[in-house]
This record gives sequence, structure tokens and C-alpha cells, in this order.
Amino acid sequence: MWPSNTKAISELNAILKQLNKVSYNKIPKELLTEIEKNATVDVSYIKSNIPLEELNLEQETKEMLAVISYQYFCDEEERKTWQKELQENEKKYQETLQQKYNPEELFKDTKFEKDQSSQNIPKENALIEYKEPFFTKLWNFIKKFWKRSK
Repeated sequence: MWPSNTKAISELNAILKQLNKVSYNKIPKELLTEIEKNATVDVSYIKSNIPLEELNLEQETKEMLAVISYQYFCDEEERKTWQKELQENEKKYQETLQQKYNPEELFKDTKFEKDQSSQNIPKENALIEYKEPFFTKLWNFIKKFWKRSK
């Protein structure tokens, strides 16, 4: 399935056209025709004298270029080293995820624990003094007065 980013496909097409004949012929013709058919954006900024690292390529272009070079240009030894690098990168990534989302540490609220340790004040069960509003006092006084007078 092709990415919907036609700029990335156009960049890939321009880069592949700059390959030498031997490398270009290693890529299947069906793939090349699909790339040419889907390349619609003008990418005249890609020139053969500028290294790929200096070009501001789309991420999808880099990914597709990596897959094509892995499948069609690498020999067995290069593929093994690439696989080894990919496995190391995946291992590092999984370790960072494990540290970030460690189930033992995930639900620990370190902020709460720090607040509790800094407050060594014993809690008292003091009664709350209820202050009666002025109008309620006045109303109660009037009610008492009328009861006495009867």
C-alpha cells in the first residue's frame, strides 16, 4: 500500500532516477512504474550533487528508501548487521518504555508521599464552633419574647 503523501513518493522517484544503471536495474520494473505513476509533485530541489543527509526529505521518503535499499541493494552480511541494529534499537526502546510505564512505579504517588513525610503534625479532632447568624439570633429572641408574654 502506498502512502498518501505524494510528495514523499515524488522525492523517492527523483532519488531513484539519479541512481546508476546497475543499481536502478536491481529494482523491479513494476515497482518503478508504480512509483512513477504516483509521483505527481515537482521536486526539482533534489539534485545529484547534494548528499541525501543535507536534503530536507520527508520521513516517509526516508522509510521507503531504507526498505528499498534493504530489499534490493544489501547483501546477506549487510542485512544481518542491519537486523542486529534494528534489534538493539528495539531493545533500547522497550527498556525506555519499561522505565516510563513500570507497573510497580506507575501508581506510586511520590508527590503525596513527600507531602505526608514533610507534615508530621498530629491531626486533632477538634469541634467546630458553630456561629449563629445575626438574623437567626434576632428571630429566636422575638420568638422567646412572644412565648413569655402569652
